[in-house]
Amino acid sequence: MLFACLVAVPAGAHAQARAGAAERAREAEARALFEQGREHAEAERWIEALDSFRRSRAVSERPTTIFNIATTLIRLGRAQEALATIAELERLADPTQHARILSDAAEIRRQAEASLRHVTVRVSPVEATVEVDGELVAGEGAERTMVLDPGAHAVVVSAEGHVTQRFNLEPGSDQREIALAQLDATLHVVPSVDTATVSVDGAVRGTGALELTLAPGSYAIGITAEGYLPFDRRVDLGAGATLTVDAALELIPPDTDITHSSLFWGLTLGLGGALVLGGIITAAVCASSDACWVDGPLNDGSSDVIIAPLASF
Repeated sequence: MLFACLVAVPAGAHAQARAGAAERAREAEARALFEQGREHAEAERWIEALDSFRRSRAVSERPTTIFNIATTLIRLGRAQEALATIAELERLADPTQHARILSDAAEIRRQAEASLRHVTVRVSPVEATVEVDGELVAGEGAERTMVLDPGAHAVVVSAEGHVTQRFNLEPGSDQREIALAQLDATLHVVPSVDTATVSVDGAVRGTGALELTLAPGSYAIGITAEGYLPFDRRVDLGAGATLTVDAALELIPPDTDITHSSLFWGLTLGLGGALVLGGIITAAVCASSDACWVDGPLNDGSSDVIIAPLASF
């Protein structure tokens, strides 16, 4: 009887074989993505090329792939990313084995550094924030200096209580001064009398309840209405603030001066008439009687005299 001799393969050999097959599969995938990236680059489809090269690198880290990523980033105008990628390449590449790649990378670095924009933006107020392409620029004070990639950039300068400015920083305009205007304030004036006249710093602004838009500052508010006491108030308006002035007008109180009273003049006229009438009666009595005592000054300036008829001879 013949027996077949079976040779057992060590378990470690099977594991190595599987590992080797997986490594070859990864290398094949990385190579395919790498070649795909080269095809996109030759067609100047740089975004697609960058995507393919990065996917290839994610499968297999190779200096040639990193170099191609840096080159593609330069084509896309992303100089700062290119410089960071070259720094990674220099850490990973072997100076002897990859001498040519490193030499070409040095030229890419020179191009990237030459293309960078050094931009200075001076802002007012000094607490304003500066954003470039949606990213907050670090730093404080009136002057912000930043390093940007070549090309145009969207800039936003903002500060609380001020009008935000948005603009495109085009190539060649690497110095800008931005002075933000303060936001206007809103003043609501609500008199208790609909017909009241409202003045601001002496200038009439309208009648009744008003909404006024004013620059930040201090203002004198005056409100008048017939039959009511004047209402005066000074207000301070901050930038972007909203303030409401509720003006409760008070009626003018009755006059307490008796000479201005109708009762006073009624009594005066009545008493005066009685005095006049009394004088007439007195004069008539004196004319018909032998004597008359008059208490008070006469026309000739004398006083307290007895008037008597003349004696006959």
